[in-house]
Amino acid sequence: MNVKNVKIDKTIPLKELEYSIPTEKKRHAVRYEYEHSFRKDFLEFIANNERDNLKQAGLWDSLIDRTLAKGKTPPGWGVHHKIPIHGGGKNNIENLIFIRFAEHFQIHRYIDCFIEDMSEGDSRFITMPYPEGNVYIPTEKNSDVKPKSHEETDEERKARIERNRREKKKEYRSKTK
Repeated sequence: MNVKNVKIDKTIPLKELEYSIPTEKKRHAVRYEYEHSFRKDFLEFIANNERDNLKQAGLWDSLIDRTLAKGKTPPGWGVHHKIPIHGGGKNNIENLIFIRFAEHFQIHRYIDCFIEDMSEGDSRFITMPYPEGNVYIPTEKNSDVKPKSHEETDEERKARIERNRREKKKEYRSKTK
């Protein structure tokens, strides 16, 4: 794969870092810790400490409370190790970012261009996308999903659903007459 063929968000800075592939046993241990405790702790941390950034990224309070505050990710979002576990990355706040799947996938495709010939125990410096902070905030230039200009409250959502239900019922009745 050629790095020139990989589309990457140009707002994500590139950084030269050492990529060292640990043993499979070490990678498994870090991944296990991440999946069984650290991921949930990180999501709860950003729900409590990064709410303004999460809202700027397009999430709303009720979604944050229903998902992140309970250690879960909303649809279309995930957690990325800035230095991947495969490259020696650790489970710490500084190495994690809450990011959309699309950009997460782009970052890994980009990194893969530089590591495809590496094996366990190999190490080299590579220039890789390294998003800053703990929450990726899409911008109009890099996003096909526009941030919401108005946060829909639970009451507004319920009212919208009820309006849609009534309209569909009215439409059904008019078709059956």
